[in-house]
Amino acid sequence: SCGEEHDGGQPKYKISAVAVTNTAIDLISSPPSSSPSEYVSDNPLLATHRFYHTNWYPLVRADREPSGNMWYVAENNSWPANVFSHTLSRSATVHIPQGQTVVYSGADSIIYDKIVVEGSLTIQPISSDVSLTAGTILVEEGGELNILTDESSSFTVAVHIDGALDHSIDPEEQMIGIVSLGGNLNIVGNDVGNVMLRLAQTVTSGSQTVELHAESANLQIGNEIILPDTQTGLPVGHWDFPNNVNYVDQTESCVISNIDASLATSVITCESPLQYDHTAGSHAGHVTRSITVKTSPNSDDRGHILHTGVGKFHINNTRIEQFGRTTTDMIDSTVMSPNPDLKFGQDGLTQQMVVSHFGTNQIARYALHAHHSMVEGIFDGNAILYSPRDGCVAHDSRVHITKNVIVGADGTGIFLEDGTG
Repeated sequence: SCGEEHDGGQPKYKISAVAVTNTAIDLISSPPSSSPSEYVSDNPLLATHRFYHTNWYPLVRADREPSGNMWYVAENNSWPANVFSHTLSRSATVHIPQGQTVVYSGADSIIYDKIVVEGSLTIQPISSDVSLTAGTILVEEGGELNILTDESSSFTVAVHIDGALDHSIDPEEQMIGIVSLGGNLNIVGNDVGNVMLRLAQTVTSGSQTVELHAESANLQIGNEIILPDTQTGLPVGHWDFPNNVNYVDQTESCVISNIDASLATSVITCESPLQYDHTAGSHAGHVTRSITVKTSPNSDDRGHILHTGVGKFHINNTRIEQFGRTTTDMIDSTVMSPNPDLKFGQDGLTQQMVVSHFGTNQIARYALHAHHSMVEGIFDGNAILYSPRDGCVAHDSRVHITKNVIVGADGTGIFLEDGTG
């Protein structure tokens, strides 16, 4: 019989006899329906990616978790309590579904595999410092991630990215970091005032004190400033940082152990003696922030921050450290395309992707990246430290980039791409 594999009222036929003839057959009756055949989809579990805005992203759902992983769902507007008994690192995913509004103010020791935000998640101190460690924080369209501190409080937030890329399910390396697919991403720390501090006197090698002009009033003991490389008289090749093996970078850090602001200038004492000279009139960068987003030293791969599509993208007064994976080497991106033999719905937005080339330096995995964002973004007052290519990137996006301190970007500090306004 035919039609047995269909449901939903599809007609079924029984074949009662078969004959071979060279005589034309007269049509005795019309078929029972002129409607098109039912669309048949392949097994959805064979799909690997979904398309959002301009790119393909791995499917992230409970039924896609790797073997041994657990999927915990927030209920009653609370972080799932049963996750705290989970002891195996990188194997727990927390899902904040639509309609849930969750505030996380803890400091647990769990290394989460993923945090998937479709509702609202706010990471904010209440009565103590907050820390959270995850491989990927994914904010879906309509979801909201707020990471906030209070101007009236000294409590801080530290978000550590600790994970390993899985090229079998994520060949283009979209994951590991904070990724917003049309979600509302709002990371706002406390304003630190002046972020660039002018040296009043030349600092000499071996000294432990730095004299700054009065704009340093917001500094506190324990804060960190970065003193610039002020070498002069070097050939132009000196600035070809990645390729100049003879170049010695004289940028260095000073963690403040004492502040004397009794004079017109402020004299700060560093925890350790400085190695190099730094010229009067140059500027040190204040890089301490109340919110830190950092790749963990134990992470297999570095994190990145990416927003694309609709929603919101405000990153203000945040320290972003050891982020970005794309390097200054020649770009060598993975190439993949949909499997033409499989279909998963008539809109074509879910596909099984087939890799034809595995790249070694994937494009667009930068420290802070507006990627075809359809909303007006703000990057203000951030400290972006040590990225292997670009500090912050606006790609086909409108972003206000102001008062940022960018240190140790091997490529460019600020990169504008494809007609960014």
